Amino acid sequence: QLYITLWGAGGDLRTRLLQQGRRLGEHNLWVALAGSDGKEQLLAGLAEKYGLYLPITAIPLSSPPLVTEEIHRDHRLTGNDSEDSIIEEFNMLLDYGQVNEAVDLLEKAILAQPRHDVYYGPLLEMYERMDARERFSQFIKSILTTDMPPNEDIMRQMFSLAERLQRYPQRQII
Repeated sequence: QLYITLWGAGGDLRTRLLQQGRRLGEHNLWVALAGSDGKEQLLAGLAEKYGLYLPITAIPLSSPPLVTEEIHRDHRLTGNDSEDSIIEEFNMLLDYGQVNEAVDLLEKAILAQPRHDVYYGPLLEMYERMDARERFSQFIKSILTTDMPPNEDIMRQMFSLAERLQRYPQRQII
């Protein structure tokens, strides 16, 4: 049955399974399977003749990938309706688990346009989630040395985050 189920998954594996079956003993099914390799239309008839269960998906038109990888995230830091390409790229980097690259992207975008308030919220949230005190302090130093510092509301948010980060105990990496 495994031989039939793996029909579209690879000829080498099917051949080895057939050889293992022949080592177990002689059977007319082994001869019939060896003769039907590559002919999907014969497989259903063999399964019926020898009383084997044949799922509909056993004979794919093309060999499907045996493993697919999907990453799901429960929470987005920014809305899906955003048309900002930097925010879209930030979300895409997070989807693929590239957290440091996502934070780098927002830091560079803010340093290029310090008055663009959209990027501060997600960046500050990332600093807090990562407990990135050192990185946050470096960012504050670099943003305060620019010609256009952020507005008062953003400064209050950054000050509040600095206080929260200092209140949390430092995490130890073991």
